[in-house]
Amino acid sequence: MPTLKEILDRFRTYIYLRNVYPIEWFQEFDKLNLGKITLDQFRRSFSFIRYPFREGEFDVIANEYMVPDGRIDYRKFCDAITNI
Repeated sequence: MPTLKEILDRFRTYIYLRNVYPIEWFQEFDKLNLGKITLDQFRRSFSFIRYPFREGEFDVIANEYMVPDGRIDYRKFCDAITNI
């Protein structure tokens, strides 16, 4: 199973080469601007980006950025991928 660092590095490369800004897709689901979206919305955001997850990668990311109420803190995720 890949580590979180390996996954984030791969994702950074993917968005850099394609000039993708994932926060825009996450914000589409966050109408109240809370910085958190559901797990399903987080998964759908990646399908908009067309990111090719390898087995287990999505679960590693989701578990790392999940808050106690079960939603995903997408702002924290976006900070992690933009701060190298």
